[in-house]
Amino acid sequence: MRKKFIAVYALMAVLALGSTTLTSCVDDNESASVTAIRDAKAAQLNALAEAQKANAQATLIRANAEAALDSAQAAYQRSQAEANQFELQKNKEEYERNLEKIQLEAETALLQAQIEYAEKEQAFLNLANDQIKELYRTYASEVSELDNYKSQLNQQNLLKNQLEAQVISQDEYIAAQKAIYEANIATYEAQIAAYEAYEGKDKSELETEVNRLSTERNNALAAQGEAWKIQTEAKNAFDDVIEPMSYTSEDATLKTVLAAATLAELGYSNTFTTESYKLDEEGNYTVGSYKLTGEYAVEQARQALESTEANAKNYLGAPAAGTTAATGLYLNLETAQKNLENAIKAENESLINQYKLEVADYNDQIAQAKESLEEASQNLKDFEAAVASFATDSEDWKAYQAALEALKTNETVVAYMDADKAYEDASEKYSNINSEYWVAVDLYNNYGVDAKDQIRQLESNIAVEKQNIVNLTNNYDNQLQQCNDDITRLTTQIEAQQAVVDLAKKNLDAAIAAQGEE
Repeated sequence: MRKKFIAVYALMAVLALGSTTLTSCVDDNESASVTAIRDAKAAQLNALAEAQKANAQATLIRANAEAALDSAQAAYQRSQAEANQFELQKNKEEYERNLEKIQLEAETALLQAQIEYAEKEQAFLNLANDQIKELYRTYASEVSELDNYKSQLNQQNLLKNQLEAQVISQDEYIAAQKAIYEANIATYEAQIAAYEAYEGKDKSELETEVNRLSTERNNALAAQGEAWKIQTEAKNAFDDVIEPMSYTSEDATLKTVLAAATLAELGYSNTFTTESYKLDEEGNYTVGSYKLTGEYAVEQARQALESTEANAKNYLGAPAAGTTAATGLYLNLETAQKNLENAIKAENESLINQYKLEVADYNDQIAQAKESLEEASQNLKDFEAAVASFATDSEDWKAYQAALEALKTNETVVAYMDADKAYEDASEKYSNINSEYWVAVDLYNNYGVDAKDQIRQLESNIAVEKQNIVNLTNNYDNQLQQCNDDITRLTTQIEAQQAVVDLAKKNLDAAIAAQGEE
């Protein structure tokens, strides 16, 4: 079973904008021609349009991902309509893979859009004076806030999707929401540290910090992109290695894994349970493993199969043998044959035709009953063989445990875990620098702002997130309601923030248009 990806875009909660490099730019070209001013404006507007185009791509990526999630859920629900237990699990795992694929493709595209935006943005800033830069940073800050809300909305929509499709458990939901809240707390803490570090610096010092952080931020973003490529390739290889450990896989060869498939195909998946087998000490990387639920469930299934076999035997019955009378369908056939013989003696054509049909019908029923009995007997044999594969002293079980243990040191598995950790480290580094950068920009743009007031607000935000963690409940209805409440809240915040973004953009456009005017 594959490692679940719970929070979509979790490591890219904010599409980074505004990698501004501050350089003093004094407008000393007062005598320039109107044409030159017009050309400069046009160049700025074109550069800004290119930057916005790259940023707009992120909105399209998110929209496409949302549509893909809805489509995948609809397809999954259709596939569940008439499926046995084995097919249900197979469809569930396929749905999980689809969600993972959608997320990976979206994260890859978002990261690329982020990198492209940084390049386009710098082209615009190279043409801007100090006033335009300041207005742009205000605009970029508001867009960053808007993207943060959109990413949180993506996260909640995915969790809701997974909950409704029941592809994550209540415990997994709690872990996912807790990870989101903890990530928010880490961001707020990084911002607090930055406010404390930069409080009291004069504007020139803040300008130096913004310039430094802008460069470090772009470098961290590039490093994150490279780490993501390595992690993605390693993840694909990892998936190939653990694929045969799933009982729904066509590549499964281990007898205990195949035994789980047999139990599910027989309709008794309740006789075994799936647990997370730790591939590392912390349990951050796992693979699904199977073991019997308990003797009670196994015995209940055994009795049901034995009862099915017994009923099939009784229904079929047996032909007469010596002094033993025929039973079941054979008795019915014997009666129909005698009736036919009597009808022939009586030369009653109507009854002859009737009993001929009855004899033929009972012969067909006997043939079908034999097949049913054979199937019931085989099912019982298959069940017993499958259960035997789970016996802890069996060779099958020992081979299964050895295969699981071997995964811990498998080169491909270890390479993936290392690559994933490296990507998480690169993402965390970028996130911390990004938080520090925006704090420096805020203090520079709004020079004289009360840093302590900002810190108090961030501490309040942390308290809210901690309370959100405390309020997490292991109840499906409550969890679904929480998702819906968060979706409603975030949708409202997005609408309000969009208006702020539009106003900031309007002010930026007006300043660009007013350049050169007296």
